[in-house]
Amino acid sequence: MAELAGPPASGRTQVLTEVKAAVPGAVSVDATDLTAEEIVERVMASVGIDLPLERRAGWDDALAESAVRDGLVVITNAQRAGRTRRSAQPRRVVRLLASDLAVGARTRVLVEREQDDERLAHDRLIVTLAPASAEEGRKGRRGPTR
Repeated sequence: MAELAGPPASGRTQVLTEVKAAVPGAVSVDATDLTAEEIVERVMASVGIDLPLERRAGWDDALAESAVRDGLVVITNAQRAGRTRRSAQPRRVVRLLASDLAVGARTRVLVEREQDDERLAHDRLIVTLAPASAEEGRKGRRGPTR
């Protein structure tokens, strides 16, 4: 599991889009306005899983037995998850859902998040993109700082 962080306009979403395109079978979900549960539903739908409501608690086992196992799930715009400005969904997606996917569904997870949000402090791998300079912004090129 890894996180991609960086300031606004650093190219986080573009980098993740390129990673998804480079990995055959990777699943990508844009978390904008979605809850963690809706993200799980989209991951399941992308691999053809349709669990009845009464069996939704077993989503991790269903995914672990699917094509997503040992694959890659990319979650873009986790900082925009939820339906309100003060939603707990961004933190929930980054801290809980990403781990649940990695461990329960036995998949690799790459999640986008805002840079240096102290509420998200933990010991995971975090790749931070540098702010775009004016010239890089014109060229559309950005790169990681670590």
